[in-house]
Amino acid sequence: MIGRYISHVPARHFKMVRYFGFLANRKRGSLLPKVYEALEMTPRKKPEKPGFAVLMNGFLGTDPYRERPVQGPTAFCRRSGRNA
Repeated sequence: MIGRYISHVPARHFKMVRYFGFLANRKRGSLLPKVYEALEMTPRKKPEKPGFAVLMNGFLGTDPYRERPVQGPTAFCRRSGRNA
């Protein structure tokens, strides 16, 4: 079992190639549209990312742009007795 596991570990300083050809990072922008055109496919649109306010409202249940009434002095605004 260990022998089969070790066969998947590359040698030291071995250059791993993850993507090559038209999926390589430096070629993807120029070649991938040509591949889609040759295969008569339409490229998928990236979904729009929600903004900060939508995420905060969904996660915390509060609207960051709504004004909140001040209810009195807060702890971080008061000075401590030593430095006053």
